[in-house]
Amino acid sequence: MGPKGLGSSHACRRGPEARRPRRRGGGGRGPPGSEAARRYAPRVAAEHFQGYEQARAGRGLLRDGFVRRAQEVVAALREEFPAGRFRLLDVGTADGRMLEAIARAFPGAEAVGLEALEDLAASARARGLDVRVGRAEALPFPDGAFDAVTLISTLKHVPDAGAALREGRRVLRPGGSLWVGDPTPFGIRLGLWRGHFDRRWLRHRWSVRETARALTRAGLAVVGSRRYMPAPVEVWGGRAYERVARRLGLSRWFMQQLVHARRPPGA
Repeated sequence: MGPKGLGSSHACRRGPEARRPRRRGGGGRGPPGSEAARRYAPRVAAEHFQGYEQARAGRGLLRDGFVRRAQEVVAALREEFPAGRFRLLDVGTADGRMLEAIARAFPGAEAVGLEALEDLAASARARGLDVRVGRAEALPFPDGAFDAVTLISTLKHVPDAGAALREGRRVLRPGGSLWVGDPTPFGIRLGLWRGHFDRRWLRHRWSVRETARALTRAGLAVVGSRRYMPAPVEVWGGRAYERVARRLGLSRWFMQQLVHARRPPGA
């Protein structure tokens, strides 16, 4: 896909998250950066992912978003690595569904996942995936270990996104590629309105431009970006409508985005 990008649709009808009563006083979270906050974050993340996993299994709208997101990632990797041989790190791999799609599409590649929550990492490993436990802000890998790094539906949840991007750059070989994929600001607003997102675990709502600026600050060279998915579900004729809407300059209202950057050669 080269200078293209990706994301996924997160809008859905109001689910269990939307009906959950709001905790007063932050639910024991404590001030940002405190020990209480660090203990609280994994619990919130686990709750958030459990709700998403249930919705993804039961609603075509989230299934469509995940399938399209995986298609975009695979297309990006195929364009960047036409021989299909590369070493990839998927940061925030959760239960490994995206990592599994990548491994299936590129049997000659070495795909490794990183997940902060042990339960999710164990679920991914149970399906035969190589998933390590660690945090995006402190990757447990040596410098230059990977040809590609993906942060798909991950960065919006990371408290220190700048540190995560700098770590992504560090573990890339010079010339290696990094992709950040998340919902667009419009997609996030729609997801919040429909009750999919939990505000407690939503750290950033970056546009393509804001993501590109963060990548540049992290020492990466932005190659390009792409918004896609004008509706939260895939419908007949939707891809043709997407092409027309993009030509008309309406892509800011699309659901998903992907920004592609490289570690500069020699850097």
